[in-house]
Amino acid sequence: MKRNLFAATISVLFLAACGSAKAPIHVDLAQTVGPEGGTLELVEQGLRLVIPPGALRERTPITVRRLDDAVLPPGGVPGTAFELSPDGLRFEEPVTLELTYRDSDLPGADRSWLRVVQLLDGGGMAATRRGADPTATAVADRPAVSARLRHFSRYALADLQRADAVVTSEKKKVTDVDLLFVIDNSGSMEHEQQNLAANFPELIAKLEQAQLDYRVGVVSTDLGAGDYGLPSCEQAGGDGGALQTDPREPGCPLPSDPWIERDGQTTNVPDDDVAAAFSCIAKLGISGCGFESQLESMYRAVDPQVNPGFLRDDAALAVVFITD
Repeated sequence: MKRNLFAATISVLFLAACGSAKAPIHVDLAQTVGPEGGTLELVEQGLRLVIPPGALRERTPITVRRLDDAVLPPGGVPGTAFELSPDGLRFEEPVTLELTYRDSDLPGADRSWLRVVQLLDGGGMAATRRGADPTATAVADRPAVSARLRHFSRYALADLQRADAVVTSEKKKVTDVDLLFVIDNSGSMEHEQQNLAANFPELIAKLEQAQLDYRVGVVSTDLGAGDYGLPSCEQAGGDGGALQTDPREPGCPLPSDPWIERDGQTTNVPDDDVAAAFSCIAKLGISGCGFESQLESMYRAVDPQVNPGFLRDDAALAVVFITD
């Protein structure tokens, strides 16, 4: 009797466990990707995910699920929502996500406002960092928008012109920073410039310790002296707020852009010697105009027409003034 009661109890527990089991979650694509990188593609659904070499440290199972029942915030493009898993997976190098759309889904929309957005809890969305070609025709011969991602989450396309009320630029963690150094190059600044160059490696170490991608630009405070022909102010308009890229020391390494940049594990500096490159362009000397224009130089430096391409849409901006 006890044996039969024990068997019956086990059977009830087993049936209860089976009855409470959740149905398996449907995924549209599953693929294991390793350090060598790989491409995941859903042609009919309009998605391509490119994981470059070095983005993953070990072989990782990747899944993609189309969120057909997702409730999109205003501006969201129907049929473009996907969940990339494992949720929160971070990459050593940015991966590229391309999502396509149909013109019929966007009547009268300005395509330049289309962006890949992260779908946030609570119904909001956050714009992602644009890919190299944000309007490339990428998947199934349909127009697509690309984005560079550092982690997995839920993503979709959105028309930001129609979604400005719910779009947020707030991030849980800053991953990109644009640093602008406004350096006084008037006659009393030699010691300060040397001190800056000597301590710059410590700043870079802190940025890399925080796993931040960065751009570093340098401008002078020299905007000339208008119609006054004063010594050291002869050049009309001075440096005009343009990023300084002339080598200040013989043979020093120069960045390949008008700024110094680290993106993941790569830099735009020979031998990745960022500190030497900064010293190369930041020791502006002391021959600049004595009528320093710190704030106006900063204002002009962040003007895309003066320094095109320097500021990134999704990066935090920090301005450092070196002046006395």
